[in-house]
Amino acid sequence: MSKGDAFAKVAKIIAKGPPPIWLIPALEHFSGGIAGESDNQHFKALIAQIETATDTLIRWLPVWQHMPWGLKCPDYVQYIRDFLPELKRDLERLTEKRKGEPPDVRREVCAAVVVGAWQRIHGKGHGSIPALEACNAYWRACGGEPIGETEDPLNWRRVAKLALSEDYSWVRDILGQYEISIK
Repeated sequence: MSKGDAFAKVAKIIAKGPPPIWLIPALEHFSGGIAGESDNQHFKALIAQIETATDTLIRWLPVWQHMPWGLKCPDYVQYIRDFLPELKRDLERLTEKRKGEPPDVRREVCAAVVVGAWQRIHGKGHGSIPALEACNAYWRACGGEPIGETEDPLNWRRVAKLALSEDYSWVRDILGQYEISIK
């Protein structure tokens, strides 16, 4: 089965029938990050770079308010400064240690995409068996290894619950952009 066919199958599960035309391209959009490295080393390295850049901006952007020769600080600099502490908190949340086995961000994003798409189509995020089956099918379509010996959809229960409780608004925003732009 080709990747396109696999994404079409996932879209059909999520939509409980013929999917909206925006869903397959949206699933393809996220697949690269989900099918990434099996460990989170690449992700951790990227987050560390973003944290360093954020710390640098927090430390040095105030300089713009004290520029010589009457240079005025642009408004956008203040907007950036206002959002940097929130970005810092989000980055810390991504790297915080959790009890139990280490988080697999790729699985969380996989579940967040499925749950977010389910929510856009059916009006609410869901942890039902069909939604968990969609998580498993999407994971496999993205090239993920089987979860558990039998690939039981219930293996996705904890991750789907996490995707419903954590702030994955960025996933929902991207899904919304696909829904709006592909009609």
